[in-house]
Amino acid sequence: MTTQRHLPSPHAQNAVPSCARRQASSPRPLPRTPLLPNTEKRDFLTHSNTYFNKRDQIASRKPTFTAQDPRRENPPSSIIFRLSPFILRGKKNTPNSQDFGAQFGVAQAGIAKVTSWLQGTPGRPCENSAYMKCSNLLALLLAAVPAPPHSKEHQQVLALLSDNTPHYRQVSKQIWDYAELGYHEQKSSALLQQELKATGFVVETPMPDMATAFVASYGAGKPVIGILGEFDALPGLSQETVPTRKPVTAAAPGHGCGHNLLGSAAALAAVSLKQYMERNHISGTLRYYGTPAEEGGSGKVYMLRAGLFKDVDVVLHWHPADRNSVFNGGTLADSSAKFTFHGVAAHAAFAPDRGRSALDAVMLMGNAVEFMREHVPSTTRLHYIITKGGVAPNVVPDLAQIFLTARSPSSDVLGGIWERVQKCAQGAALMTETTVDVKVISSDANVIPNQPLAELAQKELEEVGGFTYTPEQRQFAEELQKSLPSFAAGHFEQTSAIVPLTPPDPNAPSASTDVGDISWFVPTIGFTSATFVPGCAPHTWQSAAAAGMSIGQEGMLIAAKSLALIAADLYAHPEVIAAAKADLQAQLKTMTYKTAIPADQKPPLSYRED
Repeated sequence: MTTQRHLPSPHAQNAVPSCARRQASSPRPLPRTPLLPNTEKRDFLTHSNTYFNKRDQIASRKPTFTAQDPRRENPPSSIIFRLSPFILRGKKNTPNSQDFGAQFGVAQAGIAKVTSWLQGTPGRPCENSAYMKCSNLLALLLAAVPAPPHSKEHQQVLALLSDNTPHYRQVSKQIWDYAELGYHEQKSSALLQQELKATGFVVETPMPDMATAFVASYGAGKPVIGILGEFDALPGLSQETVPTRKPVTAAAPGHGCGHNLLGSAAALAAVSLKQYMERNHISGTLRYYGTPAEEGGSGKVYMLRAGLFKDVDVVLHWHPADRNSVFNGGTLADSSAKFTFHGVAAHAAFAPDRGRSALDAVMLMGNAVEFMREHVPSTTRLHYIITKGGVAPNVVPDLAQIFLTARSPSSDVLGGIWERVQKCAQGAALMTETTVDVKVISSDANVIPNQPLAELAQKELEEVGGFTYTPEQRQFAEELQKSLPSFAAGHFEQTSAIVPLTPPDPNAPSASTDVGDISWFVPTIGFTSATFVPGCAPHTWQSAAAAGMSIGQEGMLIAAKSLALIAADLYAHPEVIAAAKADLQAQLKTMTYKTAIPADQKPPLSYRED
């Protein structure tokens, strides 16, 4: 799953958690003391990477704006100059319960102004120097915001989790070593089942046609809270834990999306939360869902159809990324299929007229899709590979195959696009006098946002906070960032920052997940944690390298803590669950769930090979 590459503009209300808004109604005024000498010549904005430790070395440079640009009158530097000393003072002094709310609220509100300015920066974010510099600066400011204090209940949860952490670091590394593809994660699934069973969970494998799927349960009655775990790897991304490209085994799978961390953090949270529930006699049911084949196999769709989520009240999930951020919706619905064309073989030189080329049909279909790109919404994604293209150049191919995926922020819009893709296939078959078979491989709905759960998740993520690189981790990250495009490398401080809560942005880079289908039936919330080196995208060797070493494991710990605290608060506050259900039902009044997967289709266990 691909995470957002920039920080979209928050709505003012959503930028500050509800707890902070209540306490920050009368914040103290921001200090007006200038931070830099001669600010007209030295613009902090474009040199944020060196500001905190080399203030006097900031070079002269200013962003430029058109006369009509409203940001010309109030650029973020003016906000930053006034906001930074306030934040830094709060960072140095541990806030007490009385003044913390005001400090936190003002800091977050000021940061929200900066993110709003960022959203309006002209040009593509990845190509705009001012945008990238200010994103780095925002990471510094976010990292400086003091974390909320822990309640006694949260202290107990976190203490239990801390005791369990060393073991689950090893579990994540073991799954990283296994690196098994979707629907074939036998060792990874068995390891997680073993760990959960050993701590008192009742483990079931309720799907005979999906052997690596399982459900681990503790407790009884309501509420029922589910935590999702994934553990499948990606083909071709085998990588050692070094900052240069070096496969463990050439062309072998690797955890380029960090699912070894995802499944392990979810298990760590579940085990620790169970211990907390036992010690405090907390009623309710806790479930860990072992969900195979997220990477293009839609494993959760089949578990959903089997009724495994029918009594669940809330589902929690997370995903590795290069930053700590709640994502409240914002993913892409997708459909993928293998289009197999059948023609007539012939000697390509002696009797070409007798042949009907299946490869010609594949190429014509691909060409038709390319022309279609101009006539679909700009947020649409269309990508494909040719999986079969014939056996020899002197034989007219009688069999060829194209594997195509289409995506859109809206399941409804995607439905229309998918119909047009199939017409491209039919047209190609008609032109070449071939036939075509279509086998749907996956179909994932877009994630439905849930505001009550998002606000709770934001609160807990802010309470947990991020982490700071050790000198060894920083050296690794600096070396690895050399392999990234110059504009992509992020600031290391963003690992310790929590991104303000923002509404979904359909124009932001995103990806797809089968979590989306669950979110149409059960209130669902998720977040990302900084397991990858800042600037690294998922599905790359760089992310595979970080997922197998301490950087990924530190981010995994942030995720486990946050999952455990969110769930603990849900058990303590049933009114949040009720609000989450009401929020989902209100949205579903105007939407209908759709999937391209036929109702009678079995899980495509060999979708990577066929």
